[in-house]
Amino acid sequence: MTTGPSTSAREDLDPENIVEAFVEVVDVFLESVDTNGYLTLLMRCAELTHIEDGVLVLIDADRRPRIAAASSAEVAELVTSQMASNRGSVAGVLASGLHCTRDINPADMHFDAYVASAVSMGFRHEYVLPLRSHDDINGAIVLLSKDEAIVDACQLVVAQGVVDVATSAMLQARHIDESRTLARQLQDALDSRVVIEQAKGVIAERCETDMSKAFQRLRQMARETRRPIADVAHGVIRGDIQVSLSSLARCAG
Repeated sequence: MTTGPSTSAREDLDPENIVEAFVEVVDVFLESVDTNGYLTLLMRCAELTHIEDGVLVLIDADRRPRIAAASSAEVAELVTSQMASNRGSVAGVLASGLHCTRDINPADMHFDAYVASAVSMGFRHEYVLPLRSHDDINGAIVLLSKDEAIVDACQLVVAQGVVDVATSAMLQARHIDESRTLARQLQDALDSRVVIEQAKGVIAERCETDMSKAFQRLRQMARETRRPIADVAHGVIRGDIQVSLSSLARCAG
């Protein structure tokens, strides 16, 4: 998606810089998904297009766009003002999944507060690249240029390629983190179950009762102390929590 007239092409692409960009964005997101990765992706896109100013927008859990990284607080505030209006190129890219090139025309200043602010900051062109994976749009890179010349189409294709690869790496890293979290949760559940079974055995032996009544008493103690049942079970096993026949009788009653 392109708006506005084209002017002269920009600087040539450096093949070595392209390779480094692809490698770095994959490495940084496979390591962790955090601000460092977002800034690295934004920086690499800026280098490939020779643009100094921009932001990285992510869609949050409530499906709202948020600024995750920015070249400056002023640029972040500028793009935030556009997103708040739910109009403009960022909203269009997030809806369509297609990149956008837009001339920032001073003639539109009286009709668009965002354009007025962008012009006052010296910006001439805006480029929005979607963070996409298959049919999902996860955010966008917004680049704002003060140069009269527009970015060459080949530069945008390469930058979009870097963004696409980075998005895939980001989502893969999140999937790995979620899998690890689930594995830890399952292991915790298994460990808790073992501890609870041991505590039931201790109670049943001390109070000469069956495992069902022992478990009822264990649950009752957890409710009375407002502690997780696994913590109470640990206390019973260590001897920190004593269980008497009278307390078991109250539970049975």
